[in-house]
Amino acid sequence: MKFFEELKNRNFYKVATAYVVSAWLIIQVVGTMGSNLNWPDSVAALVTKILIVGFPISLVLAWIYELTPQGFKRTGNSQADTNENKKVGRRLNQIIIGLLALALTLVLAERLFFTGVLSGIYSNEATIAVLPFKNDSPEEKNTYFCNGITEGVRENLSKIPSFSVISRTSVEQYRENPLPVAEIAKELGVNYVLEGSVLRLENRSMIRARLIFASEDRQMWSQEYDRELEDIFAVLAEVTKNIAEELETNISPEVLKNIEERPTEDLTAYDYYLQGREHMNIYGIGSNKNDLEHADHLFQRALALDTAFAKAFVERTVIFREKHQYEFYNNERLVDSMLYLCNKAISLDPNLADAYWVRGAFYDDFLYDIPRAMEDLNRALELNPSHVGTIGQLAVLNWVHYRKIISALRLYRKLEKLEHSPRVLYSAYITMSQLYWDLWEHEKGYYYLDKAITYNTGLNGLKAWYYVQQGRYSEAVTLIENTGNLAALGFFHLLLEDYEKALQYWEAWELKVAAEGVQGIDELESWHRYGQVLAGLGREEEAKAMMQKQLDLNEKLLVYYQRAHLVYYESAGIDSFLGDKQQAIVYLRKFDSINRWDDGKLHFIQRDPLFDNIREDVEFKEIVTRRLEENKRIREEIARLEAAGEL
Repeated sequence: MKFFEELKNRNFYKVATAYVVSAWLIIQVVGTMGSNLNWPDSVAALVTKILIVGFPISLVLAWIYELTPQGFKRTGNSQADTNENKKVGRRLNQIIIGLLALALTLVLAERLFFTGVLSGIYSNEATIAVLPFKNDSPEEKNTYFCNGITEGVRENLSKIPSFSVISRTSVEQYRENPLPVAEIAKELGVNYVLEGSVLRLENRSMIRARLIFASEDRQMWSQEYDRELEDIFAVLAEVTKNIAEELETNISPEVLKNIEERPTEDLTAYDYYLQGREHMNIYGIGSNKNDLEHADHLFQRALALDTAFAKAFVERTVIFREKHQYEFYNNERLVDSMLYLCNKAISLDPNLADAYWVRGAFYDDFLYDIPRAMEDLNRALELNPSHVGTIGQLAVLNWVHYRKIISALRLYRKLEKLEHSPRVLYSAYITMSQLYWDLWEHEKGYYYLDKAITYNTGLNGLKAWYYVQQGRYSEAVTLIENTGNLAALGFFHLLLEDYEKALQYWEAWELKVAAEGVQGIDELESWHRYGQVLAGLGREEEAKAMMQKQLDLNEKLLVYYQRAHLVYYESAGIDSFLGDKQQAIVYLRKFDSINRWDDGKLHFIQRDPLFDNIREDVEFKEIVTRRLEENKRIREEIARLEAAGEL
């Protein structure tokens, strides 16, 4: 008992307790900071080893030395329970209590602050870039097979909701221009990179894959699969499941079933399909119709061998659209044919995301059946949460047709994260610019417009339209005066009330239309602006004739082109201009009911001279005020979400 009493007198237990608490605190700090700042795992391991080795040393020192008000001094053979030792013991108690309080503070700080703040900067979200696999086959012609395997892995990973997988077009740039993994990850904003190679020899394939934690350039997982070709679909599923397991991600039974689904039982048909996909990818780069024809031929050969090959039906649908996209309007045969191909694919494979995407896009672009389009596109996104085509189309529909601005912004932010190809980003930035501009967020509107201009400098027309909405008509003219856009120049000079100059442009435009015919939608919806110029010059009868011509064309726009959002706006303006205030309000109500206040209409209607005759009308004011207040609420909600880091 004397030995244990001596341990107590020398404050041995208290030193041990203080050391353990201090060591725990240090390990927690290193662990928290290391995981959030991506320190190497070796740092935490080294600190832990040092603290373990230090523990017995501290106990030996506690036995040999004592802490006194005069500092450390060597103890004798027996340490008496003196008042001085009691004071030291109380001091150690205070230290232990302080360390425990600090430990509790650290735990709370980690839960409340570090997890929310640091993880927001150094995200642990599984963002993955699947780089083009290397073709190790002795024959260069097997590149299509290697690319098909890469795409199969990417598609399977994209089906897992907790993964964000970068698009094929974003990583294609590294095929011929390889960079260090850390640089690629930084450019694409990912934390994991998947590399691989494919060797094909007769009826066997050897697939190697390795997953890299990008910030450390550290290999997390690698595997080699040497199998018969008939096992290729099982290998693709295994790669996906192994990566999910490595990243501690659970796959739901529904998603797992979709990943393990065999698209065809005929390997020759699958080979034709992969060759066709290769030609489609080449067509996507160069738009050479020969590649389209080759692809169509190969998909037809695949379907000849397997009439239940849903993916081949989808590809034929895409080709059909590319070949005939300018002939669909008012052509029921072509519409029925494309819908047949889409419906056939979905009937064969109800879990094929691409089929829902293609059909949803067709409902939107050609049949203007927005509810069905939304249903199909939402289903496609459910099946493949990283499908950039679906994300982009849904963003537009949420903004334009449903005024779900915040939903649209979330989708665009996701698209910006997953897609890095100039063509897609250019289009997305233009739309985001217009979206913010419609909310009267000028700074953000110009910000995204400038980002779009980095890909294409020919956007003076859109910037000029922004100027017009602000009443900066002269600046708008200056921006486009050398573009040859006769209709826009005539319109802008009309707004400046420079009718003589405006007439010159409109007459030149009329001659151009007569010589070249209708080249686009502008030739069908601009005649009333020409009429305004004539009215400004006192040529009333000619002005009325032009206005009537536009009203007649509006019927065509409504029936054949489904342009109700333009027809109702312009018809309301024309009737207002002609003095039929009652009919003008009727059309304005119709326009408001379809919810298409995009493209700056809400701002321009407050300046548009077409509406001068009804500007003081009570219902006109009520509609405009209600929409302006709605925009204000949306702006405030966006600001709140952005401040909270939720958007």
